Amino acid sequence: ENGFFICLGFAALSWILTSPWFTRKFVGEATAESLAAIRIITCITLVLMTLWMEDLPSSALLPIEIRHSMGVMDYFYGIPGFDAFTRSQFSLQLFEWLTALVLILGTIGFKTRWTVPLGAFFYLILGGILRQYTWFYHTGLLPVYLLAILSFTPCSDALSVDRWLKQRRGEPVVNPEQSSIIYGWSRYACWVVLGGSYLQAGFSKIYYSGFYWWAADNLKSKLLSTTLEPIQTNWDVSLHLVNAPDFIFAILGILGLYGELAYGLVLFSKWARLIMPAAMAGMHVGIIFLQNIVFFDLILIQLIFYDYTAIRRWITTKRGWFKFLRSAGGTKTTKPQRAFMHPIVVSVLVVAMTFIWIKHREYYPLTGLQMFSGNNTTGIIGYNKLIAHYDSGESTRILPDTIIYPPMNTRYRLTFRDCHSDQQADQTKCNKLLEALGRVHNQKAAPGSQIEMFEVQAWEWNYKENSNDEDYGFIKTSHRLKVLDAQSVSVNRDGSP
Repeated sequence: ENGFFICLGFAALSWILTSPWFTRKFVGEATAESLAAIRIITCITLVLMTLWMEDLPSSALLPIEIRHSMGVMDYFYGIPGFDAFTRSQFSLQLFEWLTALVLILGTIGFKTRWTVPLGAFFYLILGGILRQYTWFYHTGLLPVYLLAILSFTPCSDALSVDRWLKQRRGEPVVNPEQSSIIYGWSRYACWVVLGGSYLQAGFSKIYYSGFYWWAADNLKSKLLSTTLEPIQTNWDVSLHLVNAPDFIFAILGILGLYGELAYGLVLFSKWARLIMPAAMAGMHVGIIFLQNIVFFDLILIQLIFYDYTAIRRWITTKRGWFKFLRSAGGTKTTKPQRAFMHPIVVSVLVVAMTFIWIKHREYYPLTGLQMFSGNNTTGIIGYNKLIAHYDSGESTRILPDTIIYPPMNTRYRLTFRDCHSDQQADQTKCNKLLEALGRVHNQKAAPGSQIEMFEVQAWEWNYKENSNDEDYGFIKTSHRLKVLDAQSVSVNRDGSP
């Protein structure tokens, strides 16, 4: 049955996409420079995420007990020595630097045929190692998808060291300002990745929560719960909006949901390609302050829809390191090849993304992007606090990322929820994480600043009935672990064991 509908969808899409009308109306011709700009933006995004937003070596400090299956990563653990590699900070640090180096080479277009697919492959492994200690978060996925697509395109025909070296050797090169349908289809495939992904995210919200996902209480619960969790940026803007009129949250929800659906128009409208990427980048900036979640890649990657010819011309008026960006200087030029299979490849891409969404299965790196698609209009939210009890007798709330730096959207939220589970296996995971945090902290801490015990408090807040509660709820349960002897006990809200 699945095979029949896949073939039917593929046939219909291929018939539409291969028509001259569709190519002329929606795809159009593009220059080699426009495709090369997508390569540069994508690679730079992943370089910054690798060196700035992520910390792969810190994964080696975490206990293997909190690992869980992460899609294709399971196959890598069948390679002899891979598990030992993931437990070595030194090896992970070298791999992180190697990944950044390959991505930098892809940025400048050196040995592009190798560095672009290798950059995607290395970052796929890097992201998989990080996610196996937390959950299948979606930050960093879309740039990897784009690099995978770019691996099969002539993205080094302009703005690349490869092209500059060909010119120096007197070999034929493509005029980077000459339009061609092959670059148009290559660029369109990249647009499909972004447009299709946002459609997946929007339709997931409708699938799980209905067309009224944007309801004020549902959105408010999402903003407040992520703000109160020990997460990434620790802004508290949403807490000051708890008494704001419902229509404000409803408007934010409508803009979020239907903005994702409207984003699909970038595949058909020049005006949408001008407006929607900027609007979506603004939405992701707002999420940083309202939800404490940094979709850094989704902000930068919006730049692939814009034209940078004027900027390139200004840069190439300089000399030195920017010579390889120049269009002129070659002894020969060659016409770009014609596109034959590109509409078929785009059809396969669209059918694959649609099938993945319909199945709603998360298998790293494949996802239907079911981000924040749940529904909670009860007015009750839960969150966790990590309390450190020091040997000096003091106790204070502590953010775990100050001890072992987490990746995007933090690694600890789900494991902290395990602390309050009735299952012994879940509590074991929690205890192992707390032991690791205590061990890392105490190795560097002076006497008087060492942590004797951790306490994970599960809080519950009914913001509808107690919107002005300065404590933001009450402690429902508490899980304590003495760091030195690993003794633990679960405590109810009344203080009894």
